[in-house]
Amino acid sequence: MNQATLSAIRAIKSKQHNVLSRLASLKAETLQMYQPLPPAAEFHASMAKTRVNFGSNRCLGGEQEIYDPVRGELRRVDSIDSDFHVYSLNPETGEIEVKRASRPFIKGHGALYRVRLSNDEVIVTTLKHRILTVSGSWVSVEDAYASGESLVCEEDEHVIVEDYVLVRDDVIWDITVDAYSNYLMAGVINKNSGKTETGVFELARAVLNCDPYNKFPQKGLGLIVSEDMDHLGALWRKLTSPGEIKKIRDEHTNLWRAVRYDADDPTRLDPYDDAYREKWADAPPILPTRSYQTPSWENASREIPRYVKFNTGWNSLWRSSEGKPQKGEHYNLVLFDEQLHNEQFYIEARRGSVALMSDTHVPRLWWNATPQITNLQLQELVEAAETGDRDAAAFLFLIVNNPYVPEAEKQSFYNDLSEDERLTRWEGKFALSGQRVYPTFNVYGVHGQEAFAIPPNWTRYFTVDPGTKYCATLFYAVDPEEQHVWVYDEVVINASNLPAWSAEVKNRQTDYAYEAAVMDNRAGIQHQMGLSTKTTAAEYFAALREAGVVVRTLGPMDGFHPGMPNIAARETTVRRSLEIRGTGPFEGTPKLQVFRGCCPKLEQEIKYAHYDLRTGKRSTRVPQDVVTTLEYTMSYRPGYHEPRLPNSSVKRETPGKAMAEKMEKRRKKQRRRSSSGNYGDEMSIG
Repeated sequence: MNQATLSAIRAIKSKQHNVLSRLASLKAETLQMYQPLPPAAEFHASMAKTRVNFGSNRCLGGEQEIYDPVRGELRRVDSIDSDFHVYSLNPETGEIEVKRASRPFIKGHGALYRVRLSNDEVIVTTLKHRILTVSGSWVSVEDAYASGESLVCEEDEHVIVEDYVLVRDDVIWDITVDAYSNYLMAGVINKNSGKTETGVFELARAVLNCDPYNKFPQKGLGLIVSEDMDHLGALWRKLTSPGEIKKIRDEHTNLWRAVRYDADDPTRLDPYDDAYREKWADAPPILPTRSYQTPSWENASREIPRYVKFNTGWNSLWRSSEGKPQKGEHYNLVLFDEQLHNEQFYIEARRGSVALMSDTHVPRLWWNATPQITNLQLQELVEAAETGDRDAAAFLFLIVNNPYVPEAEKQSFYNDLSEDERLTRWEGKFALSGQRVYPTFNVYGVHGQEAFAIPPNWTRYFTVDPGTKYCATLFYAVDPEEQHVWVYDEVVINASNLPAWSAEVKNRQTDYAYEAAVMDNRAGIQHQMGLSTKTTAAEYFAALREAGVVVRTLGPMDGFHPGMPNIAARETTVRRSLEIRGTGPFEGTPKLQVFRGCCPKLEQEIKYAHYDLRTGKRSTRVPQDVVTTLEYTMSYRPGYHEPRLPNSSVKRETPGKAMAEKMEKRRKKQRRRSSSGNYGDEMSIG
């Protein structure tokens, strides 16, 4: 072993000794004992600027009642507006204890069933809701009914699921219970969502100056953002409540240590620890009380912090992603926990971190997440890591590899999942596709085509969406057999620069006239600021005429054909164009074809167009000018018409009075029925 290697080993040992000394002085017993699993160890050691720590996770109707032992009453789930208390089963002692539960939150939408138990109790829940059986397994309501297995009951009686009946499709509620992740309801033990997060240990190491890899400065400002106030409070309690990890006295030294995994198989527990579960005890809080000052509370009764000052020199801002980010701050570390409802937090955090970047200091950002999270930035980080970006790293934590979850529970969890759910909850695939507007679009598969010269006998069109900031235009063609709509080019340009835009359209005209032009109906009939006598459509079409662009078939909206204003109908039309056709001459192919690499904005926007989790409506947080243009295109239903030379396609003189009056009548008629979805009036001049 050479001298350099020996020096490096001594430096590492010295660093570890200093860290342990620091932890001892702080009485940070839990951090001293902490032994991360292999994926977590890699996460902690990574020097990437941004890291994603993600894994798998695991409902109730709003009218379901849960007993609150502190208030001594049954409470409807949808009426509980703060943290409350439940009875919870201690898995080590088998005793029922009072534990804090988070304020119920909406988890999504789904089918709700009225489940009747043999003890005359009723639960309104989903069929995937998990309950504890006498064999020690967590099984779904559906499987409990099918197997007839007895459930763990507070009265020690024989209780089974007798039947269930579909009630309705509605919002689904869930709660989080500290410590044991279960609660007593309807006389049986129910499972709630919960997982241990490596990210909180990383945060503790940073603010206590105990990171063995020296990734953080000795003092600084941290930003901690969680999904909502409930999750923010739960995150703080993970750091400051005992029991985040379990400890046991070592069989050789009799000293306390963390319950650990088997050195020969990290997916299983150490044989001794597994055999003596009754000896397990709660480890102290990750953050010792002496390490921080009394927080400035967002809500003191619910233990939701707003500002925390640590005695090491670190300060931290704690925020719910449902709020607004604080602008102008510079951050040395950023922790995102679960879903970001306001994605501006990500943008502001990145800006505030870049400002502190230097040769000696790299601000760090990490994100605790599950694959069901649909934030676009999260998926982009993971994709960057997978493509070798050295500034990004992703670490997958799956339940199948977690030695602290019993094998029977793992298997039961797997059996309860559908094929789609297994992709996200078992294999860790991202579920953004489940929230995408166009999840099947694949430009490098069936919906894409390598670019080629559009034949002169094909019909050409263009569609424009004159946005307030950018003007997006798509160019497309239809072949004589009408096999496909071929999208072959795009232009995205400043909306105020009409001469430049019309020049781009002219450059793509070739020797033949465009058959028709389509424009966003609502934008088209509006009047330009300061130009009350002309609509947007009139301004744009005048610019086209000035540039020499020829359109053979003029529409009723100052020359443009109006794009469909009904968003849902437009989306349906695009989805149908993406479907693989069955019987017929074009069997096995979709209607839409996009030239690969020629429409990068369209490829990006159609990939990230998604629905907002809170509202269920189309998200406006991502650019959608070009994808909206595609929707106008496909809902117009372009067909084949034999192309004509410009000189034979349009009369160059101004239409007479009768023609002008006819067009004005059609414009008024169009405005009256613009919301009805009836389009197709056209006028051919030539």
